[in-house]
Amino acid sequence: CGDQTVNANPFLAADYGDGDAPIHSAIRHEAPTSIVELLLDAAPDCIDAQNFELKLPIHLAGEFERHDVIGVLCQRVMDMPGRQEDLRSYLATEDWYGTTAVVCLWDQYLDRCVSSKGRVSTEPNSRQQIDLWESIVRLLTSAHYGQEVDFDPRCRSRSQVQLLVQAAIGMGDMCPPTLLKFLVRRYPTVFSTEDASGNLPLVDAIMQAAAAANSVSDHQTVSSSWTVSSGPSDVLTKPTAQSKHSTAKLSSSKQEQEQEYDVLHPSSSKILREDVIKDSSACDEESPSAVQIIIDAHPEAACKKDSNGHLPLALAALSGLPWKQGTEGIFLAHPQAVKKKDEATGLHSFMLAAIAGAESEVDQIDTIFNLLRLDPSVIHAVYRSSGANKERHSADDGTGTCRATTKRPIIDITAKGGRKKIRLC
Repeated sequence: CGDQTVNANPFLAADYGDGDAPIHSAIRHEAPTSIVELLLDAAPDCIDAQNFELKLPIHLAGEFERHDVIGVLCQRVMDMPGRQEDLRSYLATEDWYGTTAVVCLWDQYLDRCVSSKGRVSTEPNSRQQIDLWESIVRLLTSAHYGQEVDFDPRCRSRSQVQLLVQAAIGMGDMCPPTLLKFLVRRYPTVFSTEDASGNLPLVDAIMQAAAAANSVSDHQTVSSSWTVSSGPSDVLTKPTAQSKHSTAKLSSSKQEQEQEYDVLHPSSSKILREDVIKDSSACDEESPSAVQIIIDAHPEAACKKDSNGHLPLALAALSGLPWKQGTEGIFLAHPQAVKKKDEATGLHSFMLAAIAGAESEVDQIDTIFNLLRLDPSVIHAVYRSSGANKERHSADDGTGTCRATTKRPIIDITAKGGRKKIRLC
């Protein structure tokens, strides 16, 4: 197949009404994993194939809970030449509805948390829950660490939980906010415990969020090297809500969606009900950042220094974290930090924000302005400590000694012409 053109390869042909390539159909119709592997062997590029709903094979593997196929696809991406570190961007690819493979698996896991009797259990107890949780953990850890990580699905070990938390934070927007909230509430002690380097998870969240805000995102849609459509380009139209392959629940308003969730899960707990609605609704409000989620659950973390002596507020300012993406929450959790000089640099937080290499000058100025606006007294503290209103100079007092004097204005009435002349003494 290697010498044939893309259009001549039958394993890359998409002659189905929904734009599915053979690998999509194999996953959708629950073909054995060996068949999926044969298709990947015959046409390695089909791992990037997208149908009319822009779904990759990994999307369908998550949608149909093909956990064995998920492992195969992840391993194939990591084994492909030049793509060892591309698994992150592959898993961050969104379909037409803005859904990633991780989000798809997480939504199904939440559905499994509510039993037929209306009881809520966030622990992976059933076989289906355990399989879903294993796949979620596999995707997060493999993408973050670049290799398969052996995990107990119940994460009984503290070291395993720390690895999972670091992966969830490190994946940034690829990790659904409700999933991070779930981890925060399920493993509260981990978020208040320092890791081997002496840092809290909040430090990792600040650094990741700042890096994402100040650089061009690497989470771009994976571009396929072939086209799924042999017809005109205008066949790629938005699927209707009645499409049999549609996985999106379209609601005209947040209230309608909330009512729909109440009908499906009348006894859902507050943690699931509120977080799922907020995360899945198509409202204009931005999802909370990882920094804000951690601060809301553990505000005391804003008072603890990292291994380099930076308070979280100083670290956020120095790293260029925008005000609305976490710096504001850190300040509100520990407002006294704005008055303190950074242990490592000796500068106040607004000064650190001024020298930060922020990508956006608007965000940088916004952070400086808000730090000063919310506590203007820091200006007086800086003014007093710097001695800006004083200048030391030598003055002979007749004894041969020098003393420091403060320059102050006086009026010299002996100036020529009788005019008053102001000079400093």
